[in-house]
Amino acid sequence: MLRGGKTPNFDEGSVEECVRLLLKAGLEPRVLVDCSHAQTAKDYTKQPAILKALVNQVATGNRAIMGLMLESNIGAGNQPLTDRASLKYGISITDPCIDWATTERCLVEAAEVLSASGTTSHAAT
Repeated sequence: MLRGGKTPNFDEGSVEECVRLLLKAGLEPRVLVDCSHAQTAKDYTKQPAILKALVNQVATGNRAIMGLMLESNIGAGNQPLTDRASLKYGISITDPCIDWATTERCLVEAAEVLSASGTTSHAAT
């Protein structure tokens, strides 16, 4: 799983390096990529752009990417767990998240790109 580190690692070169290391270790070259955390420098609003870049990699032939992960909730952002009575429903108390409307838009756009490229059947393999 690629989650970023000191620098993001969702770009084509980083995914290719991960595949190379998996093959060298005798493992199946299947990579799950996180669109949040260090990939975005913890700025959850950058997740749609990361997702788009990864979907484009799949659409242009990358078969090693087996899945993508988003930090998503009903409402955007996050909130501290201090006073339970003041918590807002549907807002994360851990990592900041994109909201449902953004998640839905991202998934619809991803499906459109993958469908147009003929790679939607890849998800089932």
